[in-house]
Amino acid sequence: MSTITPAPEQPSRARRLLRRSIRVLVWVGTLLVVSAASIAFALRVTPERTIDALGQTISVGTASPDWHLEGPGQAVLFGQTIPTEVRFIGPVRPRLTLTDISISQQVTDLFADPGTPVQVVAGGKYNTGASISVTIAGRLVDVP
Repeated sequence: MSTITPAPEQPSRARRLLRRSIRVLVWVGTLLVVSAASIAFALRVTPERTIDALGQTISVGTASPDWHLEGPGQAVLFGQTIPTEVRFIGPVRPRLTLTDISISQQVTDLFADPGTPVQVVAGGKYNTGASISVTIAGRLVDVP
């Protein structure tokens, strides 16, 4: 006499779909976490680049990332961080660091009308919080 062994029970279609959905969600979640961590790490380790523009020394870099999808950039003047008016979408936001202000002929020419005399009240290089006043075309301009 032969014995009949029952066939192994096949998982139902709904159960297979649930397993597959969980597997896909785990892969997508892992991909998102690794991507976010990579972007945050890259933004932190990217060094600032120092450039000279109009006689001013400016360091250009990226602001530290946060958990918001948009936000302002940063302007750092003499150690004081000021958020920019412009808002940037995404994790990459610029950071401009200004450490030295020097009133040079290039700067005065930038603000003056052609043929207008420019008088510098205080000149030279400044790396303190003192303000500089420049009179251009009869109008007093304060440079922090």
